[in-house]
Amino acid sequence: MPLFDFRCRSCGSEFEVLVRASDLPVCPSCKSAKLEQLPSMFTVSSLEITKARVRTAKKERRRSRAYRDKVMADREVKHHD
Repeated sequence: MPLFDFRCRSCGSEFEVLVRASDLPVCPSCKSAKLEQLPSMFTVSSLEITKARVRTAKKERRRSRAYRDKVMADREVKHHD
């Protein structure tokens, strides 16, 4: 089921909805079927963007692991005192 963006011609509200081929969408605010389909935004993706996201995720994981290790070390020190 594709996701489409619409603007209601009756009340002006904008919304997105999953639409099957057999369905006629209606405005969730005023229930009108007088809708204008808006151009859908697309996602730009490239190999470099994907690599940058992976690098960022790995850095965050290392930081969280380092934080967890520090907390555990602090607990051990407190436990032995």
